[in-house]
Amino acid sequence: MRISKSKMKLLRLLLFLLLLQCRLGIADVFSEFTAVGEWSAATNGLRGRLLFTERATSVEGLTDGIVYLQLQSVAVGESIHIYYAVSKFPFRPVLRDAGGNLVQEGLLPSSGMPRPCWLVLPFDSSLLLRTGASSTSPTVPGLTVIGACAGGNWFIPSQDTNDYFLSATFTATIPADETRPRMWEGTLELPALQIPKPNSRKDSAEPSD
Repeated sequence: MRISKSKMKLLRLLLFLLLLQCRLGIADVFSEFTAVGEWSAATNGLRGRLLFTERATSVEGLTDGIVYLQLQSVAVGESIHIYYAVSKFPFRPVLRDAGGNLVQEGLLPSSGMPRPCWLVLPFDSSLLLRTGASSTSPTVPGLTVIGACAGGNWFIPSQDTNDYFLSATFTATIPADETRPRMWEGTLELPALQIPKPNSRKDSAEPSD
């Protein structure tokens, strides 16, 4: 069956609008992040990067800084299968100051952990994963950086003027007796991103002029 030129033009227009809508949707998602890291080097067809966003809490002047991990398949061929088990600490974040010194964690880790699951990434697709959940928050103004469900939680007071940089590794192993096609195993070294300073944001409770 032959398609007329007018129908072909209409079909191309609809495809263009669909693609544009998808791209705008992706842009809206990433506009929510206040910091986006660089992509890591690819390992066995997979690469990753860190993203950071902030959400207000019920405490005046206190903000939760939430870390996300984005994984992308750059492998041609079969889909990549990743065994994601939070209890095995696959995501290990590190916070350093401008001098490269490690910052000690100052918050209790989250009490809950997601169950292990398989992540499936076809070629040129990506997944966005929240790496941790807040369980204990300070009661003074500042920024809580939540980097992982087990470990990786820091508190930056509002008056702190230092620069802080978050980096991480992501590691996955293959469980015994698994027969899925193209299971991913390896470690990604995720480049550091700079955490926005708490005192760089205007307090929402501050009266306007």
